[in-house]
Amino acid sequence: MDNLKIKLQENFLQLEENNLSFNNINNNPQSIKKAKSIYLNKAKVNLFKAPRLNFPALGVHKLHNLGYTGKGIGIAIIDSGIYSHPDFKDRIIAFKDFVNERKETYDDCGHGTHIAGIAAGDGKISKGKVHGVAPKADLISLKVINAFGSAELKKIAEALNWCIKNKEKYHIKIINLSLNTQSDDLNKIIKEAIKNGIIVVVSAGNDGLKKNNTITLPGKIREVITVANLDQNKTEDEKDDKINPSSSRGIIKKGLIKPDISAPGTKIYASYAPDGNLINLLNYVFGDNRWDADKDGKADYIPLSGTSMSAPFISGLAALMLQANPDLTPNEIKYILMNTAKPLKNIDYNAQGKGVVNPEKALRRAIYLKKV
Repeated sequence: MDNLKIKLQENFLQLEENNLSFNNINNNPQSIKKAKSIYLNKAKVNLFKAPRLNFPALGVHKLHNLGYTGKGIGIAIIDSGIYSHPDFKDRIIAFKDFVNERKETYDDCGHGTHIAGIAAGDGKISKGKVHGVAPKADLISLKVINAFGSAELKKIAEALNWCIKNKEKYHIKIINLSLNTQSDDLNKIIKEAIKNGIIVVVSAGNDGLKKNNTITLPGKIREVITVANLDQNKTEDEKDDKINPSSSRGIIKKGLIKPDISAPGTKIYASYAPDGNLINLLNYVFGDNRWDADKDGKADYIPLSGTSMSAPFISGLAALMLQANPDLTPNEIKYILMNTAKPLKNIDYNAQGKGVVNPEKALRRAIYLKKV
């Protein structure tokens, strides 16, 4: 495998209106003070204080009330690492650093911590206001992305192989890959993981504004679950739901639709890593954590947008389904999710896949299959 690199986005950090990259920000730091938003993996962060949103949406909390929380299911986050956030620090059962070979879990970027919160945060700090889809699932952190948002494909492959070898030890049932590449070097090892009974959930990408057929690898792999970004417009009313324009558009051909499904991914509040580069930049510019700050001046959660946020919603839901029916295979989980989804009206399938995920119906189908 070539020692190619994968990046969270082309310039890692971009500013709306100013279009500055992270690499040249130090040359003109004052110019970003007029920007209204900042992008990480083309995921939008509101720079100013915003109202907290209850998360997750789509009625997932109802499933928690029935006792389905993902307990006993391991979700591997192959990303930038995971900070020991109080919402899940006691459930990070394994950490492997393929970048700096450190032993203690950390996240010097911030991306992976946010992903982990969406998948499995329990809302401890927010008293339940901001919590993930599988609040009792175990987390396995595989750090492959460095502080500046890039990763070598070789390291990602090593992390995938590590998951296969350690799937029994850490009960790894799901791998979340909120990253994209143009290379097919990961295809073989991803398919091998699925053959070994591990569900692989992938973000569709955030290049929808460019053109159709912008879903990249590994999202194009038939066997993975490729997730598009649902924008709920901050409401529970389905009538104003839409696919975020930035969500990558895929392909429709005989026997294959990509993306596969849509899940919430716009302005999603989740855990943050205080030492991540994104937070450091915000502190440098504003100095006071003015956006979404708690009373003590410390922000515990931040809102981000992108298919990177949509993928862990599905990873968390898969954990609930497996708790209900541990015998489900990756193909069966995917089939259930797609065939219980609700299509959005007047939206092409190459944008939404089979439609918006329906957690309650998906769980019911998983339980039903256990009884058959």
